[in-house]
Amino acid sequence: MLVDAEDEYTGMSQSELQYMFDKITCPNVLWVGNASCEFLTIIAFLLMVKRIDHKVKLNMKKQIKTYGYSERHFEPELKKLDNLWFIVRFFLVVDTYIFLYNWVSFIQARILSSENENNVTKICNVVTGYEQVDEYFWLFKRLALYSVWQIPIIFIFWPKKARLDQERQVFTKSEVSLLLH
Repeated sequence: MLVDAEDEYTGMSQSELQYMFDKITCPNVLWVGNASCEFLTIIAFLLMVKRIDHKVKLNMKKQIKTYGYSERHFEPELKKLDNLWFIVRFFLVVDTYIFLYNWVSFIQARILSSENENNVTKICNVVTGYEQVDEYFWLFKRLALYSVWQIPIIFIFWPKKARLDQERQVFTKSEVSLLLH
């Protein structure tokens, strides 16, 4: 028979400690509020980037018309805008997932805790009701919060310049003649 041992520091049983830990780490009103604020911040950032994109493109059209620049002249600016859009869309997807996960888990926890008020059950991070499936949702949430955000930064800032400099290398006349012969 398994005995529920008491913790020597708190004097509480292991199941009581686990229940308290689950209650603390479960999505609560503060978690949902935080996720909601992050989601609204990303939406505001999306609208700001859309406005920046519009103004930059209007300025490019004006300069093309006024000074006769070709569109190729503005390729670096367009690349920067594309990178900015990539970051915004990526974080919008990640924050949408975290926002929805926190809301669904919060609602499910409230439903389960009202049904099992006296019974100590796992009511934390429940999305589907199947513990193995919920663990994958929880794992992806944790990855999104702490690891996945680095992907667009690595993608955009990975050193491509070294490869470009090697392609644009200037050769002397003797080196060119050696390459051609």
